[in-house]
Amino acid sequence: AAQIDNAHKLLNYWYDPAAATTLSEYIGYFTPVQGVQDQIKADAEAARAGGPDASPDPDTADLYDTLAPTVVPTADQLAGTHPDKQLDEAEEAQWNDLFLQVLGG
Repeated sequence: AAQIDNAHKLLNYWYDPAAATTLSEYIGYFTPVQGVQDQIKADAEAARAGGPDASPDPDTADLYDTLAPTVVPTADQLAGTHPDKQLDEAEEAQWNDLFLQVLGG
């Protein structure tokens, strides 16, 4: 890639717990980043309590309380998943050829 350093910076950004928490709180995104679930719970407590510059926000607190247990899959949920098939070189070439035909190439 032409911008590999920028790609690494972007990945590092999204795998930072603060950014990953913001993303998970906004869209309920599953995350592999440790600490996100605990931070969402802390954000729920902070929203419920309010602060010197903010009044309590029970709606946001309730949202975060509901969201926190959903952003990290449980062992039971993971047990019901399977990895994607890893294509060997010949299979990948065949797949790419089929895909190009679909695109009209």
